[in-house]
Amino acid sequence: MRRAIADSPYGYALVLSPGAVVLGRVRKSALDALSDGDPIDTVLEPRPQTIRPHLTEGKLQERFEAYGSRTLVVTRPDGTLIGVVRRDDIATV
Repeated sequence: MRRAIADSPYGYALVLSPGAVVLGRVRKSALDALSDGDPIDTVLEPRPQTIRPHLTEGKLQERFEAYGSRTLVVTRPDGTLIGVVRRDDIATV
């Protein structure tokens, strides 16, 4: 998990079920405070805020502003991960 987050451009890793449903998020800053042997669920943020893929660029901008986020997790209505969109990605499109 530490390597995945360290290699990620997002600063966090998503925790998925075997069916790719987003269960939670672990931020690098929280993981850094975790001691070896501590269970990951002590720093897991359950059910992170997600968006659907049909949002327009304008609606995406509104969500970024509302959530104060640099990234948004994109899922299907059943919670299955599609991907992550970065604020910088849409600002240059």
